[in-house]
Amino acid sequence: MKNVSVVIPTLNEEASIGKVLNEVPKIDGYRIKIFVVDGLSKDRTVDISKKNGAHVIIEKRRGKG
Repeated sequence: MKNVSVVIPTLNEEASIGKVLNEVPKIDGYRIKIFVVDGLSKDRTVDISKKNGAHVIIEKRRGKG
């Protein structure tokens, strides 16, 4: 089985992150691991991401997605 990592940068994406995570395709023969790199969101982005099975990384430095 092959491994694939999906990295999604976020900042206050509460309204859409659940849909985005649910649309990541599940492909036979591949193990998909989703990482949400959050830039200190002030909404429920992190909670929603975790509930949808993503691994959340908090990035404290300001930057661009």
